Amino acid sequence: MKFRERLYAKAAPGLALAAAAACLLTPAASMAQVSGPWRVSGDIDGKNFVLDCQFVPNGTQLGGVCTDVATGDSKKSKLKKHKLSSGSVKGSAVAWSYPVKVMFLSVDINFAGTLNGNRMTGTISAKGREGHFTASQS
Repeated sequence: MKFRERLYAKAAPGLALAAAAACLLTPAASMAQVSGPWRVSGDIDGKNFVLDCQFVPNGTQLGGVCTDVATGDSKKSKLKKHKLSSGSVKGSAVAWSYPVKVMFLSVDINFAGTLNGNRMTGTISAKGREGHFTASQS
């Protein structure tokens, strides 16, 4: 056996273990990055919105609450709280949703974003309508 082959044979198990550990730790590190308060703003179907979200890791899922922030719109005088019905963090991909009542219907508001340090950008969708959002950790 040549020197190079012996070196690879000895290093391979350690490298495989390190690679496996890195894969297992990446979602946890991202979940920790998302945890805490975030200010989310954007628009959907031409309507602006601002939310204060408090994300809480719950095992491999993302939980928490998003609260409407007053935007000066007199129709939105009450600050509504929205409990997340689902949420996930996979690497830099972050997604969450919550239901809202519109008239007599329940509509899911869905967010899908990309985490970059203490900032996120992504899309929002609800009942066929789409928009964009940005978020920063507060």
